[in-house]
Amino acid sequence: KGTGIFLQRYGLEGKFIFLLAGILGPSQQLDFLVEVAREVQDIPEICFLIVGEGSAKSEAQNLVVHYGLDNVKFQPFVPKEDYPELVKDVDVGVACLNSKNKTPVYPGKIVGFMASGIPVVAFLHRESDGHQMIKEAGCGYTTVSDDYLKAADLVRKMYYERDRLRGLGEKGFQYATAHFSKEVAIDGMEKLLLDSERTQVI
Repeated sequence: KGTGIFLQRYGLEGKFIFLLAGILGPSQQLDFLVEVAREVQDIPEICFLIVGEGSAKSEAQNLVVHYGLDNVKFQPFVPKEDYPELVKDVDVGVACLNSKNKTPVYPGKIVGFMASGIPVVAFLHRESDGHQMIKEAGCGYTTVSDDYLKAADLVRKMYYERDRLRGLGEKGFQYATAHFSKEVAIDGMEKLLLDSERTQVI
C-alpha cells in the first residue's frame, strides 16, 4: 500500500478504489463503467476513480450527475513522476475497451498495472487478447464489455474477496517480470497516463 497522500488529496480515505487512468476517449467506453458503478452503489465503500482527460470525459461526468452517483470521482492527469504513488494508493486497476472493437489488441495499461503489482479487472471486447493474458497471469478478472451486470458482479467479487487481492497483484507482477522486458513494463506504466486509444504491447 502507498502513503495515502492521494486518498487524502481526493477525500477518498476508507474507500475501496478501482482506478481507470489515461486518455478518456470513445474507445474507453466510460458510459459502460458508469453503468457498472450505478449497479454497485449499494456498497458505499466502492469508488471508481477516473484520472485523465479526453473527449468522452464530459459526457461521462454528465451521466454521473444524471444518475446522482457519488461513487465515481474524476480527477485530471497527475504528473508522471507522481503516478506510481497514486497506483500504490488504489486497490484495483481497471481496463475498459469498447465492445465494438474487433481487433485482438489489449490496453498497455494492463501491463502497467501488473508491473505495479496491483490486481486488474478488465472489461474488454470479445476479441481482445487481454482476456487470455489476465487468465494466464492469474492477476484478476475479465468479462466482455457488453454486459454491465456481469461486470458489476466482478466488481463485487473483488470487493468481497479483497483479502486475496495482494496475491493477485503478486501474480501479475511475476507474470510481467517473466514475459515483458523492463523497458516494456515501464512503457506500459507510462501509457497508463499517455496511452494511445489502441495500444498493443508486443
